[in-house]
Amino acid sequence: MIPSPKTESEYPSSYLAAAKVTAGYEGGHADNPDDPGGETMRGVTEALARKHGHEGEMKTLTTWDQLYILYEEFWRVLGLTRIAEAYSQELAQELFDSAVLCGPRTAGKWLQRILNSFNKKAVLYDDLDVDGIIGPATLRALDAFTRYKYPFTRHMIVRKMNDMLSVYLLELTEQNDRYETFMWGWEMNRVQ
Repeated sequence: MIPSPKTESEYPSSYLAAAKVTAGYEGGHADNPDDPGGETMRGVTEALARKHGHEGEMKTLTTWDQLYILYEEFWRVLGLTRIAEAYSQELAQELFDSAVLCGPRTAGKWLQRILNSFNKKAVLYDDLDVDGIIGPATLRALDAFTRYKYPFTRHMIVRKMNDMLSVYLLELTEQNDRYETFMWGWEMNRVQ
């Protein structure tokens, strides 16, 4: 049994807002043979559900269990409450949705690569190790980046995250045509 909280007050409001958007993209139950992730329920793969103790059919995964799993696996791991509060909800949402779709390390690496490309040859801040872990160094770089030409930089980084997602999805379809089943939906809904 999943030890999930049973009230919304147990989660940051920034997470609940992001989870609602991503749940809209993910929909309910899906078991598409072209999806290498297998059966899912509201963006939670069967493997993640089992990891967290869900023993029943995927169709029986509750909204509370889904919220708990996505919080633990993506939002908390990336420290997105800090990003939502200190930088922007829009950036936290983008990182979260990218993490659900592509993995938390991938989303974190994209942020680090973007920050490295805008540091003016390490004048604004030092180059980051591109390890996908959003720790103190990444947050310091993000702070310096957003202060540089605020508020333009806050929107620019989200736009660059979208660019990274779009290229990633294109490369997925080039490597395996099974992903072409999902490309229209990904591009029309998630890449904005």
